[in-house]
Amino acid sequence: MKKKLALLLGALVAAITLTACGTDPKEADYNGKTYQELETEMNQYVSVIGMLHSSVASFMEQNNMKPEDFDYSQMTSEETIESYKSYGVNEQELAAVESWDNIVAQYGELDRTDAESFTINKAGNTTTTDISLYFKNEDGVEKEVIFEIVYKSWNMEVTGVTIEPYKSLTEKMTKAGLNTVISMSVVFVVLIVISLIISAFNIFPYLEKRKKEKAQQVSAAPAVETVATTEVVEETDDLELVAVIAAAIAASEGCSTSDFVVRSINRR
Repeated sequence: MKKKLALLLGALVAAITLTACGTDPKEADYNGKTYQELETEMNQYVSVIGMLHSSVASFMEQNNMKPEDFDYSQMTSEETIESYKSYGVNEQELAAVESWDNIVAQYGELDRTDAESFTINKAGNTTTTDISLYFKNEDGVEKEVIFEIVYKSWNMEVTGVTIEPYKSLTEKMTKAGLNTVISMSVVFVVLIVISLIISAFNIFPYLEKRKKEKAQQVSAAPAVETVATTEVVEETDDLELVAVIAAAIAASEGCSTSDFVVRSINRR
């Protein structure tokens, strides 16, 4: 009985999966919004952000400002958001102006929109819509840019807008390889520094040993000098004693001390 129930459940899941796979994205329902509505909304976002970019560029030109001089945080301030609400502009569109301006600065102005590239992707609690835009510089070189709107799947509320240059598989692999090389280089440099620090620890015992040897040499030098001084003093005392004895004998004998011969006697 359990096996039959498991087989029925498996068949049901497979049927649902096949049905979902066969659903036409243009006919699907996206929590109350249709494919056409999301496509229209995408085009509106592109148009609004493009117009906001033009107004910012005009403002900078009138005030002789460079792009780096403009404070884009003003675009998302509460005052700006409230003032633009009456024109139907939302916070996400205002926040995306800086990204659009950066794309224009690198690749030129918007040249065309590829309507056929519009796609909808749903993954978990997030639904995204994407479209390809082509920007062209003064030399006529085009660059594909991916314009993406992110929604919450359960209420289709817009949570963000991203505008990024399209990267081919080769470019992605090249960047990934470069990041890997940089990461490995950093790791090797850190390991080399750690090894040098560990090797430096061997210097401390050597320095301590040298310090002890110098201290011993300094303490031994006065001792040698003391011994030498003692020997000189002892030798001087002996000569004085000999001179006194010789003078006494000369006085008693009535002769000169020059006639005396002093010899050292070594005891065995």
